[in-house]
Amino acid sequence: MRVARLLLALAWLGVISGCASPVGVDRFDPKKVRRELAASVLTGDTPSALSRQTLDREDLELRWEEDPAEALRELHARLDDPVERADRLFALAELSFQRAQSAKDPAWFRASAIYAYAFLFPSDATLRPRFFDPRTRLAMELYNQALTEGFREGEGDTVVFRGGSFALPFGSLEVDLDDARLSWGGYRVVELTASNQYRVRGLRNRYRRAGIGAALIGRHEKIPGTQDPSSARIAPRQRTPVTAFLRLDDPLGGIQRGAARG
Repeated sequence: MRVARLLLALAWLGVISGCASPVGVDRFDPKKVRRELAASVLTGDTPSALSRQTLDREDLELRWEEDPAEALRELHARLDDPVERADRLFALAELSFQRAQSAKDPAWFRASAIYAYAFLFPSDATLRPRFFDPRTRLAMELYNQALTEGFREGEGDTVVFRGGSFALPFGSLEVDLDDARLSWGGYRVVELTASNQYRVRGLRNRYRRAGIGAALIGRHEKIPGTQDPSSARIAPRQRTPVTAFLRLDDPLGGIQRGAARG
């Protein structure tokens, strides 16, 4: 019996000594590490490491692969916990964006924008994400892009903002829009185009000011009978930059009630 146990122990030592440990540290190219850390659904086909970590902690990684919509519904149902809420809101914003891309459903884009807004602007200002939190800038970009895609008209690049009720995966979004906001300097905005589908050529430098809001290109028509000195600043075929910002009332409450309002 003792000999058998000794042989078994020696055999086990031989097995474990010939195999690499499942957890360890290997040298890796720092550039590749930075690329992995900076990756997101806005730059590639997979969510950021931060969102994947949330899926793993919530035991939803397999569910996300098999049924993304159900995984998002389960994560949405767990927003009552204030301790984990910020992580879950951020993950919901990014994962909803990816779900919208794969399902080609603008309702998920609108949900992404609302989750991102709730993450960036909690009702308690002391809980706002820090400036140095890498999720802050990414959440802004998710909001900007999701807002554009969520109100894009058809397969083209025209974006239509109007008041009314819009479908969400978890309820509805009610938008109040004052048409006067679409007028300036004796001109009315008659068409908005998504700027992310265009690239400037012929210029060496491209300047971009980071901020929050959907970056759009506006086409204008003069309002008959108006006399505004600033109207002379707009040439007949000129296009002007427009930033769209959807301000939400009580975003977290709207998410939990299934009735968001902006």
